[in-house]
Amino acid sequence: MAEHSKPKDIEKKSSSFDPRSKIADLLKGSEEIPDFLDQKERELITRMQKLYLVARENSPDGHVNFDNFFAKNADALETYYSIYRKFLANQLGRELEAGVANAEPLPVSQAPKQPEISQNLENYLSNLGVNETYNYILDLLNQGKINSLTSVGMLKNKLYSMLITRSSYESDKGNLPQKSKETYDYQKTTVALETAIPGMKMDYSIDKRMMGNPGWFHIVTKPEAKNKIKGPSKKRYATIDTTRPDFINNISAIAADLRTIAEQTDDAIEIKFPSDYESFIQHRDSIVIHFKKDASRELVDQALAGYLGKNNIKEAPRELDRAKHAEDYDDDRTGKTSYSDYICFYVSNWVGENIGKAPNDRIAKTAVLETIRLSQEQAS
Repeated sequence: MAEHSKPKDIEKKSSSFDPRSKIADLLKGSEEIPDFLDQKERELITRMQKLYLVARENSPDGHVNFDNFFAKNADALETYYSIYRKFLANQLGRELEAGVANAEPLPVSQAPKQPEISQNLENYLSNLGVNETYNYILDLLNQGKINSLTSVGMLKNKLYSMLITRSSYESDKGNLPQKSKETYDYQKTTVALETAIPGMKMDYSIDKRMMGNPGWFHIVTKPEAKNKIKGPSKKRYATIDTTRPDFINNISAIAADLRTIAEQTDDAIEIKFPSDYESFIQHRDSIVIHFKKDASRELVDQALAGYLGKNNIKEAPRELDRAKHAEDYDDDRTGKTSYSDYICFYVSNWVGENIGKAPNDRIAKTAVLETIRLSQEQAS
């Protein structure tokens, strides 16, 4: 199991929707356990409710923190994040249902007119993940389930998963039992990194938008600058072939170079990569570098190229011809989010707008191919 960051204090609130606040309400008994949670998830909530009551009796005014509980119960942490994802999907579905008439249009949402699909885009349907996503959407449409709150939210996550999951993952996943050495070596390297780079901050996180939740190991090269520089994050993505999991062996070297760039341009620069071997073979993005200032872009490119060259690693094409440079997006509907997430949100919305206005196979095909087309647009 990939390591995850632990849930924050259970009573911590967020200005935007935060599933943790909904889970906190369940533990306090102020909300009923929703029907969309399965038996295992309901049992965990009941168990945590008992722990919450005991903690409250012992410390009426203190925060209730479940770090120790999850540290001793790895399966429970996985179940917690399953609950987290379901609340997020349910909320997204509610937002889509409530705001569908006022959604900001993308080129794809000029309904009922359908965008023209080029032959070049049609060719992507031969990609295993793209074809599977197309059939997933088509099945939802044919079964009349696309208006279900959870289904609409999961559609957005499904499109996102299509964008970032390697087409080779399903076959590579079957070979994991024979990859024990690679798995061990990768994890050993990430564990060593936790304390290996003085002056930088390291942590683990999950990608809650992913169906399989690959984890990330995250290095903040200049912690004192984090959240100090306004504006959306700009990103440089790099894909490394799955035969080179050793690309992380000297990752502290590029982190140091990025720290130098951050000081040179007065920027906040961070780098992340998959936190375990399975996440590496699953995720198309092997290295993601975040920065804020345009002045850092060329220097980041140079640092990445230098690192890969010194370690005799060739950058692979980004599958589906997706852009290697992108910029986060921020609007009133989605909040701050990645450009890929933004695309998937609005294409999912568009699907809801177009039900009954075109054949289901046309809607499903347009959804997956327009998502790909938009993801290919480079940040300027």
